Formats: sequence, C-alpha cells, structure tokens
Amino acid sequence: MKVFVAGATGALGVPVVKLLVGAGHDVTGLTRSETKRATLEKLGAKAAVGDVLDAAAVERAVGEAKPESIVSLLTRLPKNGPTRMRHMRPNARVHREGTRNIVRAGQASGVERIVAESVLFRYGYGELKPMLTEEDPAPQTLPGPTNEPLAGVVALEDAVLGVGGIVLRYGLFYGPGASHMNFLTKMLRRRMMRLPGGDRGALSFIHMDDAASATVAALERGHGPAIYNVCDDEPASFAAFIREVARGIGAKPPSSVPLGLAKLVMPYGVMVMTSRVTMSNAKAKRELGWTPRYPSIREGLSGMSRSQA
Repeated sequence: MKVFVAGATGALGVPVVKLLVGAGHDVTGLTRSETKRATLEKLGAKAAVGDVLDAAAVERAVGEAKPESIVSLLTRLPKNGPTRMRHMRPNARVHREGTRNIVRAGQASGVERIVAESVLFRYGYGELKPMLTEEDPAPQTLPGPTNEPLAGVVALEDAVLGVGGIVLRYGLFYGPGASHMNFLTKMLRRRMMRLPGGDRGALSFIHMDDAASATVAALERGHGPAIYNVCDDEPASFAAFIREVARGIGAKPPSSVPLGLAKLVMPYGVMVMTSRVTMSNAKAKRELGWTPRYPSIREGLSGMSRSQA
C-alpha cells in the first residue's frame, strides 16, 4: 500500500513509519524540516518537506506521492509537555487547520482511507465515568479556556470521520521517543519534581511502541468511519506513573505539594494530572486484532535503564 504519513518525524511518526516500511508499505513522510529528510530516508521512506498549515504545500506533497491511504499524526506541543493553556494553542491550530488541509488534499488525490491521531481528553477533563467506550458521549464544548484545545480535537475528528476515516483516541504516551520523558527523568534525577495533591485521578496510558502497532493495525484492518480507544489495560494515577518512572531510573520518588500551590505554577498540567479519564480498549482489540505488548505502565517502564526513559 502507498501510505502518506503527516507528522512523520514526530514522536509517534518515527515508529509508525518504521513499522509501515517493515511491513512492506511504500511510505512517504511529511516533515516541516529539511534537516529531517535524512531521518525519513534512513527509515526507508520517501520524504516530503512542507508545513501542514500551508494548504498548497500539503496538496502538492500529497498529489506527488499519490498515496492510497494517509496517516495523520499531527501535534505541535512543547518538548517538555504542556503545563499552561497557552501551550495548547499551536496544537489546537494544527489539529484544526492542519487536519483540514490533509483531508482536502487526500480527497483531491482520491485517497481511500485516512487514519488520524486524537487523544483521550476528547472525552473531557475532571471526574469522568470509568472505562469510557467509543459509544460514550464526548463534549462539543467545555467552559473557559479548556474549550480551545477541545475545539481543535473536535474539528480534527469531525473532518476525518466526515470522509469515512478512522480516529484513534490514544492514551497518554510514554516510552522511547516521547520527548516529555526526557524532561521528567531530568527533573526526577535533580529532585525537582513535585506531585500535586497526591494520588488524585486516574488516566489511560499507552507505550509508544503499542501506539505505533495500533496505528498500523487500524490502517490495515480498520473500517471507517470509526473511532478506537488506543490504550493499555490498566489505568493509573499520574502520581503512580511518576513513581514508576523514578523507580525505573533509580531515582527517589518525588514528594507532594499542595494542590492550590501547584495550580498557580502549572494550571493545565495539574488539571491533566488530577483528572479521571480512563478508557476501554475492548473495541480496538476486537475489531483490529490488536493487543498491547505492555498491558500496564509496570511492564512498559520495567525495561527503562538509568540513562534513558
């Protein structure tokens, strides 16, 4: 299959391209940076250089590649992860405008299938019902500044599902390639990490390798329009995740700070860390024939060395 991957040199893009090439697909990857052309070629893919926010550049790149399918893995987040709402604005824009450009270019080129990256927070924030399924209602709006990132994800999903595509709502990424892992391990080693409010909340996680394998499974075996939750089997609190990372690198577990104080420093980060947003992956297992190699953060982080996450 001829596959065009947008966001091909991102945290998820690289392992997805690697798996696609390994499975025998003819892959063209889109990257914003000319300097990353070599990365894609080394993986065995062709490279297209252009900004996904430039509609003409996207249409030209897709038209030249002539793909049968598109995988859209668009994010634009700070390398240390978002901690304030303003950090989400570039991501919301690329979700909204970038996805629209990808979908239009795909339609113009007669693409048969589009698979796109979404996120568990499509279901919202706060205390949500346990083990959300794809049939559970997801909000169209949220109060206050939280609505901006949600609106971007809503636009992304609507654009993809509107042309019969497949949306993958991933849990929180971790593992090799997830840039925020470097930041977390650095903070833990320097004893600068603090946890807000103890063990509040619970989240669904997904190892980068499992996210990549699920993406390829959706491309090869999924039938759109469809939504799939892509996460491991056992949700965990963010605090438990951080303690597991600390254990894996041989660092001392971080201490807690009062919730109110933490909100002053990183309001968005605290909202994420203390929310209860857990998903069921039963549909992805059933329909895609996919099973996570790492069923929980314990297995996923057990192989961490003291030098890398």
